[in-house]
Amino acid sequence: MANYIESKLYNVVIGIKIRKLRIERKWTQEELAFRAGMDVTYISDLENGKRNPTNITMKAVAEALEIEYDEIYPTPEEIKEYN
Repeated sequence: MANYIESKLYNVVIGIKIRKLRIERKWTQEELAFRAGMDVTYISDLENGKRNPTNITMKAVAEALEIEYDEIYPTPEEIKEYN
């Protein structure tokens, strides 16, 4: 059960981070979806922590946001902030 909760929290924090980065760029979800080659509903689900994204998905989002791949993953400190 703890692993499930930790996984859900991790996905929520990933979503918060993606949303923050997108808003910093003044992009809509549609813009990010276009740049990442994804459907806007998938971006919405990611931002709301409703998806468990694969590494391939995370790489596409990172490239779309023009950041390094490892920057998109939350740090332990970011996870603690929302725990």
